[in-house]
Amino acid sequence: MERTAFRSHTAPVSGEAGSLNRDVQGGATRRQRLKEATSDVHRRLDKSLMQRGYFSNPKGFGLYLRRMYQFHLKFEDAALTAGRDWYEAWGLHHHKEWIEADLKKVSIGLTAKPEILTTDTLCVADRSSLAGALYVIAGSSLGARVLHRLSVERRLPGPSGSYYLSQLAASLRWSEFLAFLEDADIACELAMLEGAISTFECVSRHLDPAVPE
Repeated sequence: MERTAFRSHTAPVSGEAGSLNRDVQGGATRRQRLKEATSDVHRRLDKSLMQRGYFSNPKGFGLYLRRMYQFHLKFEDAALTAGRDWYEAWGLHHHKEWIEADLKKVSIGLTAKPEILTTDTLCVADRSSLAGALYVIAGSSLGARVLHRLSVERRLPGPSGSYYLSQLAASLRWSEFLAFLEDADIACELAMLEGAISTFECVSRHLDPAVPE
Protein backbone atom coordinates (compact mmCIF):
# COMPACT_ATOMS: atom_id res chain seq x y z
CA MET A 1 0.00 0.00 0.00
CA GLU A 2 1.26 3.43 -0.69
CA ARG A 3 0.99 4.77 2.84
CA THR A 4 1.10 2.06 5.50
CA ALA A 5 1.26 -1.72 5.88
CA PHE A 6 -2.37 -1.54 5.39
CA ARG A 7 -13.44 -3.93 4.78
CA SER A 8 -14.58 -7.11 3.24
CA HIS A 9 -16.37 -5.97 0.13
CA THR A 10 -19.52 -3.95 0.52
CA ALA A 11 -21.07 -1.32 -1.72
CA PRO A 12 -18.58 1.55 -2.11
CA VAL A 13 -19.19 4.56 0.09
CA SER A 14 -19.50 8.06 -1.32
CA GLY A 15 -15.91 8.87 -2.29
CA GLU A 16 -15.21 5.38 -3.54
CA ALA A 17 -18.40 5.26 -5.56
CA GLY A 18 -17.47 8.52 -7.28
CA SER A 19 -14.10 7.13 -8.25
CA LEU A 20 -15.49 3.84 -9.50
CA ASN A 21 -18.19 5.51 -11.58
CA ARG A 22 -15.71 7.59 -13.55
CA ASP A 23 -14.49 6.46 -16.94
CA VAL A 24 -11.87 3.89 -15.93
CA GLN A 25 -10.57 3.82 -19.50
CA GLY A 26 -9.45 7.46 -19.30
CA GLY A 27 -5.91 8.78 -19.72
CA ALA A 28 -4.71 8.11 -16.18
CA THR A 29 -2.37 5.22 -15.47
CA ARG A 30 -3.72 2.20 -13.64
CA ARG A 31 -1.68 3.18 -10.61
CA GLN A 32 -3.29 6.63 -10.59
CA ARG A 33 -6.79 5.19 -10.93
CA LEU A 34 -6.15 2.70 -8.14
CA LYS A 35 -4.69 5.32 -5.84
CA GLU A 36 -7.68 7.61 -6.37
CA ALA A 37 -10.28 4.84 -5.99
CA THR A 38 -8.76 3.56 -2.73
CA SER A 39 -7.86 6.92 -1.19
CA ASP A 40 -10.68 7.07 1.36
CA VAL A 41 -10.58 3.46 2.54
CA HIS A 42 -6.78 3.60 2.70
CA ARG A 43 -6.83 6.75 4.81
CA ARG A 44 -9.31 5.24 7.24
CA LEU A 45 -7.21 2.13 7.63
CA ASP A 46 -4.02 4.09 8.26
CA LYS A 47 -5.74 6.14 10.95
CA SER A 48 -7.40 3.21 12.69
CA LEU A 49 -4.22 1.12 12.75
CA MET A 50 -2.49 3.61 15.03
CA GLN A 51 -5.58 4.21 17.18
CA ARG A 52 -6.14 0.55 18.08
CA GLY A 53 -2.99 0.09 20.16
CA TYR A 54 -1.42 -2.67 18.10
CA PHE A 55 1.99 -1.00 18.40
CA SER A 56 1.67 -0.04 22.08
CA ASN A 57 2.93 -3.23 23.74
CA PRO A 58 3.95 -6.84 22.96
CA LYS A 59 0.46 -8.22 23.55
CA GLY A 60 -1.11 -5.70 21.17
CA PHE A 61 1.54 -6.41 18.58
CA GLY A 62 0.96 -10.13 18.91
CA LEU A 63 -2.71 -9.60 18.17
CA TYR A 64 -1.78 -7.50 15.14
CA LEU A 65 0.43 -10.29 13.82
CA ARG A 66 -2.20 -12.97 14.39
CA ARG A 67 -4.94 -10.98 12.68
CA MET A 68 -2.68 -10.17 9.72
CA TYR A 69 -1.90 -13.87 9.47
CA GLN A 70 -5.60 -14.63 9.35
CA PHE A 71 -6.05 -12.03 6.61
CA HIS A 72 -3.31 -13.67 4.56
CA LEU A 73 -5.04 -17.03 4.92
CA LYS A 74 -8.19 -15.57 3.38
CA PHE A 75 -6.26 -13.73 0.69
CA GLU A 76 -4.23 -16.80 -0.23
CA ASP A 77 -7.38 -18.90 -0.72
CA ALA A 78 -8.83 -16.30 -3.08
CA ALA A 79 -5.61 -15.47 -4.92
CA LEU A 80 -4.61 -19.06 -5.67
CA THR A 81 -7.98 -19.57 -7.35
CA ALA A 82 -7.95 -16.27 -9.22
CA GLY A 83 -4.36 -16.47 -10.45
CA ARG A 84 -1.86 -18.81 -8.84
CA ASP A 85 0.94 -17.75 -11.20
CA TRP A 86 0.64 -14.08 -10.22
CA TYR A 87 0.42 -14.93 -6.52
CA GLU A 88 3.55 -17.04 -6.66
CA ALA A 89 5.48 -14.73 -8.99
CA TRP A 90 5.28 -11.91 -6.46
CA GLY A 91 6.28 -14.14 -3.53
CA LEU A 92 3.18 -13.44 -1.49
CA HIS A 93 3.32 -16.83 0.24
CA HIS A 94 6.33 -15.51 2.16
CA HIS A 95 4.15 -13.11 4.15
CA LYS A 96 2.76 -15.90 6.28
CA GLU A 97 6.25 -17.31 6.87
CA TRP A 98 7.52 -13.92 8.06
CA ILE A 99 4.59 -13.49 10.43
CA GLU A 100 5.13 -16.98 11.82
CA ALA A 101 8.75 -16.06 12.66
CA ASP A 102 7.52 -13.07 14.68
CA LEU A 103 4.79 -15.04 16.41
CA LYS A 104 7.39 -17.42 17.79
CA LYS A 105 8.80 -14.48 19.76
CA VAL A 106 5.53 -13.58 21.46
CA SER A 107 3.28 -15.54 23.77
CA ILE A 108 0.44 -15.57 21.25
CA GLY A 109 0.68 -18.53 18.92
CA LEU A 110 -1.38 -20.09 16.18
CA THR A 111 -3.39 -23.26 16.09
CA ALA A 112 -2.29 -25.94 13.64
CA LYS A 113 -4.92 -24.70 11.19
CA PRO A 114 -5.99 -21.17 12.17
CA GLU A 115 -9.55 -20.27 11.40
CA ILE A 116 -10.21 -17.45 8.97
CA LEU A 117 -11.32 -14.55 11.11
CA THR A 118 -14.31 -13.27 9.17
CA THR A 119 -16.87 -14.77 6.85
CA ASP A 120 -17.04 -11.58 4.80
CA THR A 121 -16.45 -11.89 1.09
CA LEU A 122 -13.12 -10.80 -0.34
CA CYS A 123 -13.89 -9.55 -3.83
CA VAL A 124 -11.02 -11.34 -5.60
CA ALA A 125 -12.51 -13.83 -8.03
CA ASP A 126 -10.58 -13.36 -11.28
CA ARG A 127 -7.34 -11.93 -12.64
CA SER A 128 -8.75 -8.41 -12.98
CA SER A 129 -9.76 -8.15 -9.33
CA LEU A 130 -6.56 -9.94 -8.30
CA ALA A 131 -4.53 -7.23 -10.01
CA GLY A 132 -6.18 -4.65 -7.76
CA ALA A 133 -5.55 -6.79 -4.68
CA LEU A 134 -1.89 -7.19 -5.64
CA TYR A 135 -1.59 -3.41 -5.86
CA VAL A 136 -2.57 -3.26 -2.18
CA ILE A 137 -0.33 -6.11 -1.02
CA ALA A 138 2.71 -5.11 -3.07
CA GLY A 139 2.33 -1.49 -2.03
CA SER A 140 2.34 -2.44 1.64
CA SER A 141 6.14 -2.51 1.40
CA LEU A 142 6.14 1.30 1.34
CA GLY A 143 4.24 1.81 4.57
CA ALA A 144 6.09 -1.08 6.17
CA ARG A 145 9.18 1.11 6.28
CA VAL A 146 7.44 3.43 8.73
CA LEU A 147 5.91 0.60 10.74
CA HIS A 148 9.18 -1.30 10.96
CA ARG A 149 10.98 1.74 12.40
CA LEU A 150 8.21 1.97 14.97
CA SER A 151 8.56 -1.72 15.84
CA VAL A 152 12.31 -1.24 16.36
CA GLU A 153 11.83 1.83 18.54
CA ARG A 154 9.33 -0.07 20.71
CA ARG A 155 11.18 -3.41 20.55
CA LEU A 156 8.19 -5.23 19.10
CA PRO A 157 8.29 -8.17 19.29
CA GLY A 158 12.00 -8.01 20.26
CA PRO A 159 15.08 -5.74 20.19
CA SER A 160 15.48 -5.96 16.41
CA GLY A 161 11.83 -5.18 15.73
CA SER A 162 9.47 -7.14 13.51
CA TYR A 163 10.88 -9.64 11.02
CA TYR A 164 7.64 -9.49 9.03
CA LEU A 165 7.78 -5.71 8.70
CA SER A 166 11.53 -5.69 8.06
CA GLN A 167 11.14 -8.09 5.14
CA LEU A 168 8.28 -6.06 3.70
CA ALA A 169 10.25 -2.84 4.09
CA ALA A 170 13.30 -4.36 2.37
CA SER A 171 11.37 -5.18 -0.80
CA LEU A 172 12.64 -3.36 -3.90
CA ARG A 173 9.98 -4.67 -6.27
CA TRP A 174 7.44 -1.82 -6.16
CA SER A 175 8.67 -0.19 -9.38
CA GLU A 176 8.80 -3.60 -11.03
CA PHE A 177 5.22 -4.28 -9.93
CA LEU A 178 3.98 -0.95 -11.29
CA ALA A 179 5.50 -1.73 -14.68
CA PHE A 180 3.80 -5.15 -14.57
CA LEU A 181 0.49 -3.51 -13.62
CA GLU A 182 0.48 -1.20 -16.63
CA ASP A 183 1.28 -4.02 -19.07
CA ALA A 184 -0.81 -6.81 -17.55
CA ASP A 185 -3.73 -8.25 -19.49
CA ILE A 186 -6.63 -6.99 -17.37
CA ALA A 187 -10.03 -7.66 -18.91
CA CYS A 188 -12.09 -5.42 -16.60
CA GLU A 189 -10.59 -2.34 -15.04
CA LEU A 190 -13.65 -1.75 -12.89
CA ALA A 191 -13.10 -5.18 -11.32
CA MET A 192 -9.47 -4.20 -10.72
CA LEU A 193 -10.57 -1.15 -8.73
CA GLU A 194 -13.16 -3.18 -6.81
CA GLY A 195 -10.52 -5.79 -5.98
CA ALA A 196 -8.24 -3.15 -4.47
CA ILE A 197 -11.00 -1.55 -2.40
CA SER A 198 -12.20 -4.94 -1.20
CA THR A 199 -8.68 -5.88 -0.09
CA PHE A 200 -8.30 -2.72 1.97
CA GLU A 201 -11.72 -3.36 3.48
CA CYS A 202 -10.83 -6.96 4.32
CA VAL A 203 -7.64 -5.90 6.11
CA SER A 204 -9.64 -3.31 8.05
CA ARG A 205 -12.18 -5.91 9.14
CA HIS A 206 -9.46 -8.26 10.32
CA LEU A 207 -7.82 -5.49 12.35
CA ASP A 208 -11.10 -4.32 13.88
CA PRO A 209 -11.00 -5.28 17.59
CA ALA A 210 -14.82 -5.36 17.60
CA VAL A 211 -14.64 -8.47 15.40
CA PRO A 212 -14.14 -11.45 17.74
CA GLU A 213 -11.56 -14.11 17.03
